[in-house]
This record gives sequence, C-alpha cells and structure tokens, in this order.
Amino acid sequence: MVKKISKFLLGLASLTAFGCASTMNPYSENFTCPISEQGKCVPIQQAYQESVQNYKITLNERTERNDLLKQDFAPVEDVYKDALFNKLSQLLKDPKSPILAPPKIVRVMILPYQGENGKEFYSARYVYVLVEEPQWILQNLTSMPQD
Repeated sequence: MVKKISKFLLGLASLTAFGCASTMNPYSENFTCPISEQGKCVPIQQAYQESVQNYKITLNERTERNDLLKQDFAPVEDVYKDALFNKLSQLLKDPKSPILAPPKIVRVMILPYQGENGKEFYSARYVYVLVEEPQWILQNLTSMPQD
C-alpha cells in the first residue's frame, strides 16, 4: 500500500513539474533576438554593412598601406644575429674583459635507504658534483708567458 502511494505521488510530482513548465515560463519562446547585455538586435545584412562602413579607407591610405607592405623588413633572427655578432666582436677587441666559462655541475639524487642495522633511515637528497672546473674562454695571447 505504501509503495502504491509513493509511486502515485512521484508520478503526480513529475506531471506537475514537466507539464506546467511551458505555462510557468514568463518569457516567450518565439523572439527574434536573444536577451543580451550589450549590442543591438539587427538583421545579419545590416550588421555586416555597419561593420564594413567603419573600415572604409581612402585611396591615399590604401597606397600608404601597400607601400608599407612592400618594404623589406629584416627578419628578427637577422637582427638578433647582428647584435650578437657585434657584442662578441666588441669582446674580442676589448682585452680588459676576459670571460670565465661556468663550471659544469651535475645534480645526483640519492634515493632513500636504511642503514646497515636497520635502525637508521636516510631520506632522499641531492648531491651536487663539480664535473668540470671553470675555464677562461678569451685570453690575451700577447701577454701569455713564452714556453
């Protein structure tokens, strides 16, 4: 008996919820434009015409743009390479600024492990090892001692 009453109440609730949805909706479903916070409701052709009319340019502006497009701009890579070459050539000309190459360092991770008797626990850690010493890259060959 209780099962029948609960099924009846469930069916009645679903009918009222889904059956009255169209009458409970305060908005009309047949509208030409969606509700929006900005902009205006216009047909597609009119929106296109309004967007195009804002960007009409004169003949002089068009020729100026074409002239700019025809100019030969140096690629960014070439500009960078030229600046780097100039900097390196200046370093070679200037004997007062030697360059020291940084050392090569390797980071080694030691995984966690137990001690020999099992009473110690060593957690994971890093050890930094110096593989190559720092070296001078540019040297003034005229001031080097003669062998």
